[in-house]
Amino acid sequence: MTATVSRDPGPAARTMRGRRREWTTVLGLLKAAESGRPGTLLVEGEPGSGKSLLLDQAVREAATRGLITVAGRAREFGSPAPAEPLLTAFDEPLPPEPRIERLRSALDRRADAGPVLVALDDLQWADPDTLAALEPLASRRTHHAVAWLLARSTDPGRGAA
Repeated sequence: MTATVSRDPGPAARTMRGRRREWTTVLGLLKAAESGRPGTLLVEGEPGSGKSLLLDQAVREAATRGLITVAGRAREFGSPAPAEPLLTAFDEPLPPEPRIERLRSALDRRADAGPVLVALDDLQWADPDTLAALEPLASRRTHHAVAWLLARSTDPGRGAA
């Protein structure tokens, strides 16, 4: 006879109705970062399905676990500067020099201090420079534990990302 242990995923899963599986996946991403393993999770869904709430709860949970958190979002009517959602998330000025190198340096500075969660919301509205910067930043092999939590709407009328 085998006993099944029920694991409570915490108050966030109880707040987000019907999102226990998604919250458990987010917790897995955070635990991997705590263990020194990088990872990326893309959350997609229709408008109003709770993507932003999931990201907000993940940022709070990451902070309580001691992860360094970086959060940003794309704007519906466009950004005033290329890659602005990433630059503002990392509190970087908007100089004309290479943005990807600036972002890589900003990320490395934070990751040198410990595991990092980068949460970016509303990527359906992201400008091409933000999307172009995300791929090399999120996929690069590094010794740093960086967890990327990305969200976008699947509504075709809500952006072209």
